[in-house]
Amino acid sequence: MILLIELAAILGFIVSVCLIKIFGLHYYFPDFTTFNFILKHYLGPLFFALVIMVIVFFWQSKRKQAAIQKLVKFMPLRLFIPFAVIIYLHFNFKLWAQILNHFLFDDFYLSLDQKFQPLLDFFDFFYYFAGLNLVSNLNLYHSLFVFMFAFSFILASLNKDRTVIIKIVTATALVLLIGGIAYSFAPAIGPFIYRDGLSNTDALFQQKMLNSYQDFVASQGQNYQKENFVNAIAAMPSLHIANALVFVYFAYYYFRHFFPVFLIIFIFLVIEALVLRWHYLIDIPAGVAVAMLSIFLANKYFILDFGKNAVQPKTIKD
Repeated sequence: MILLIELAAILGFIVSVCLIKIFGLHYYFPDFTTFNFILKHYLGPLFFALVIMVIVFFWQSKRKQAAIQKLVKFMPLRLFIPFAVIIYLHFNFKLWAQILNHFLFDDFYLSLDQKFQPLLDFFDFFYYFAGLNLVSNLNLYHSLFVFMFAFSFILASLNKDRTVIIKIVTATALVLLIGGIAYSFAPAIGPFIYRDGLSNTDALFQQKMLNSYQDFVASQGQNYQKENFVNAIAAMPSLHIANALVFVYFAYYYFRHFFPVFLIIFIFLVIEALVLRWHYLIDIPAGVAVAMLSIFLANKYFILDFGKNAVQPKTIKD
């Protein structure tokens, strides 16, 4: 029996090795500051949620021996380690995207945006009308995403059905893996190369990211600075939106009291992605497609048993 997230990490690693051998790529590593960023924003929340899950698991379990067996079988390292591997692979796939495919689709995506310009203008107007431009320097686009990320994992860890945390972590990891590989299919930088968004802070950061990433791509990956491990630019698809939708989905089915909050944050993230010019309009449905595929796979195949009489467990409860 193997968890889908474990299989995904193995397959992702195999894909990365093949790309390295075929295209002469390299694995890249972060510096301490960037690693600390990943730890605090991605791995830390999962680790904290798994610790909570373990404590609650033992506290509620009437049969300690059965609880130990379940823990050994499903938690927590079998989730944490492959998730960490996929996080690492994701940022490498993102760095490799424009080395693997030099043809950028920005002009095409911009032409699609122009067909829906009234809608995009409405989002700009709403952003100003709601006064959201006054807090645009607070980096809410990232902060609220991390909040959804961390809070979803914590809520899942408290659910009596132990498959919930397996499913949500698996879906999140699949978004990062599938989306990371998809970055190279039809790559784009983002609409900020044509006009600034509604945040001066984001515009400055976007220009800094663009300069460093263009140097990296122009050198075929030789001119690499470790502090830029998480700063590769890839607009298509929007994985912030993809994973935010994963969290909204699980909130609706498992944390219903928090669903309105998650939905509001999701809508805000969609608007910010567009008005701050991180993403073209087409990036949003592309991200939704990645999310839907990841949710489907995580729900149906979160545990794989290749035995003859294998039965997929629907729930694992105390």
